[in-house]
Amino acid sequence: MKFYKTKNAEVGEGVEATVLYHKDNGDELICVRSDWDSFEKLNPKAKECTIEESDKLIQKAKITLTIPRRKELRKTQKLTDEDILKEIDNDKTPTVNIIKSDNDDGQSLIYVEEIEIKSTEDFLQAQIAQSAELEPVVVEEKPQETVI
Repeated sequence: MKFYKTKNAEVGEGVEATVLYHKDNGDELICVRSDWDSFEKLNPKAKECTIEESDKLIQKAKITLTIPRRKELRKTQKLTDEDILKEIDNDKTPTVNIIKSDNDDGQSLIYVEEIEIKSTEDFLQAQIAQSAELEPVVVEEKPQETVI
């Protein structure tokens, strides 16, 4: 794995690369996982960076990414759109979005949080988290209290 600072990079066939950030002026920080020789040929002005230099560039860029953190399956006690908006707007929770889907099994909710990326390792871990399949937590119906 190598890191490169460049402008408007081209990624050739067979090159496995991830853009860590892209600025409006075309500056990019790219992680190339395989076939960096081809990448360097296509991007002769690309400057290879150490991990430490890449970490400094990421900190300076102030990158944030959204990560799915929790998945709920609600069979009977479904949340309304209004309940979902309240959860997103609640300053006490890190939730920035909730992805809702309804099907025959009930309501599925994926809670998404925003995290600040401070290093290349943070970025790579966030990428894994973005594609990970979350195990759903089944939210059971609360038993109603009986009044005697």
